This record gives sequence, C-alpha cells and structure tokens, in this order.
Amino acid sequence: MNFSVQHSYYWRRGGHLKSTKTEASAKLLPMHPSLRQALLEWRSQSLYNQPNDFVFPSERLKGSKPLDLACVLKKKIQPAFRKIGIIGVGWHTFRHTVGSMLADMGEHQLMIRDYLRHSNLHVTNKYLQATTKSKRLAQGKLVDAILPGGELSASKSNLIQQVPRSWFLSIVWMRGIIGGGRNADWTQTDPDCF
Repeated sequence: MNFSVQHSYYWRRGGHLKSTKTEASAKLLPMHPSLRQALLEWRSQSLYNQPNDFVFPSERLKGSKPLDLACVLKKKIQPAFRKIGIIGVGWHTFRHTVGSMLADMGEHQLMIRDYLRHSNLHVTNKYLQATTKSKRLAQGKLVDAILPGGELSASKSNLIQQVPRSWFLSIVWMRGIIGGGRNADWTQTDPDCF
C-alpha cells in the first residue's frame, strides 16, 4: 500500500491548508503494513474518522483543525526527552535521525532523498550524519587497503611496500581519518617523518 501527502497545514496567520511545497513532496511513498494497521486503529478510536477529517484532529477545536504540532512538541515530546537527558529536540530531529539511520543501513542516497521527499540531493545530504560505527568501519577498510599487503599497496608501485608502516598511519591520522586534523602535531607520531 502507498500513501501521499496532499496538503500541509500551516498554523501561521490563523492556520490554513497549503499544497505540498514541491513535486517531490507529493510523490507516493510505500506504507509498511504495521504502520497502516496503527493508523487504522487510531482512526477507529478518533472522534473524527470520516475520509476528509484530519489524521490527528484537535479535539479542543472539534476536529475543524489538526493538532497544533508546536504545542505537542513543547508540552509532550520535549519534556519526555528531557526526562532521559536529551535537550534541543525538534521535529526535524526525527527527520535527521531517519535519514542518518537509512544511510547507516546502506540505503542509497536517492532512496533517502525520495523517502524524505526532498527535491534534490543537496538538501538530503544536510540531513545525513555518519555514525561512529560506520566511521570506524570505513576507517578500518581504508587503513587495511593502504597498509603494505592491502588492496591499494598490491595495485600500486613497490614504493608503498618500502615506506615504513608508521608513515602510512601518520598520513591517515593527519588527514583526519583517525583523529588529528589539519593542525595535528606530527611529532607525536613520528618525529623523523619530514
């Protein structure tokens, strides 16, 4: 089963429905059966469960408008996160988390772009953050490939086999892959490198 978002509700200036921002925002998305079931259960419990009613209607406003998401965030979501020591949570926190989790699971950037309903990859890339686990795995692959006996050393000249192992680790470290960075102190690794 698929679903699409037809309208967004904007609370500013008294609240009104607007069409989605871009064509990408209106594209169909697949709906997992468990999500479908949860939404059907919710609809059956809601006082406002007709086809044209909001999915999450405001009971205070008798279903004429949806829940005020800023209010839900401030009074429900943020206090729950504060109880477990996490501050600064906003609605985009969830979008960033979903994007980063999909990337960490190996999903292609185009799929993530479509899932987040972005119009281009540039926007999607702002949402993605590599996890510590994925950084360590990438670092391990790179170090294994560069060190003598690794993929890159076998495919390149004999120069790689002749250079001390500590130099390779120093270079990898200096370039920020292990730690360091541009201003790292080379003398901590090998004072005679250069």
